[in-house]
Amino acid sequence: DTKFGRVYEQEIVLWEAGGRALFGLYPVERLDLPQATRDGEGRLRRAAAGKGRLRYSLRSRFVQTDEQRLRRDATLTPDLRYLDVPSSLFEEPEFQRIASDLRERGEDPVGRIRATMNFLAGFRYDMAPELPEGRDPTLAFLEQRRGYCQHFASAMTLLLRAQGIPARIGIGYAGGEWANRGGYYVVRQKHAHAWVEVYDQREGWITAEFTPSAGLPQPVPPSSLESFLDYLRGQWQRFKSFQWRRLPLEAAYALRAGIEWVLAAWWRIAIALGLLLVWLFRWWRRRRAPAA
Repeated sequence: DTKFGRVYEQEIVLWEAGGRALFGLYPVERLDLPQATRDGEGRLRRAAAGKGRLRYSLRSRFVQTDEQRLRRDATLTPDLRYLDVPSSLFEEPEFQRIASDLRERGEDPVGRIRATMNFLAGFRYDMAPELPEGRDPTLAFLEQRRGYCQHFASAMTLLLRAQGIPARIGIGYAGGEWANRGGYYVVRQKHAHAWVEVYDQREGWITAEFTPSAGLPQPVPPSSLESFLDYLRGQWQRFKSFQWRRLPLEAAYALRAGIEWVLAAWWRIAIALGLLLVWLFRWWRRRRAPAA
């Protein structure tokens, strides 16, 4: 941790890296991958789609946003790209009523964001909502008051935009499974998630998570077999990516580390050897006693 935020060093292995998208904790400060780019919105891309495994490292810096400071210093400057609401939805009386009510509940942008989050917190998470066909999905979600994370994210984004607050949908992964054997996190497709981000000129894009807990990826530990197979895949990946030309140098480093450890702990080793010799001598004496 530093006064400029908490730093996360990450090493990412994508098992099936078929597209151009790259993943990491947001916001990314440094990406170590040739021919990879990061656009102005923080999205990571590589130059061309590939096949098979992909390994890269990156650094992220996360700064906790204090709501009181954000309320005091917020500069939610409108950006037309993030204020757009489809006319077919914006002209719906029910959508206008909800957006107007939420705007009146908050005295400033931060208050309106909080009011919108509280409003959607009363909705139910449902992976198979029966939304009527032919109806605008967002409006149907607001009427049925149930849906999954994409419905929640879309509705909040459009409601915030209708209130003059620039917002966008973030899509990626949340959560993961800790692998004790390898000491890393495994992120699977079931951890896919969608959320909302609002823009502040001082802080950048700020996550506004509001999906009910039932819709968030749950940290369910993998089975022993699944964990073991993940560990084997990880070890095979390390083996394939190992730079064999560095083997002599790595062996020299290991030998030097071993010698330094022996020199630093010589007295412990001497005591252990002394105790072992005493035990062996006493054992030998007991073995000789019956013959005498």
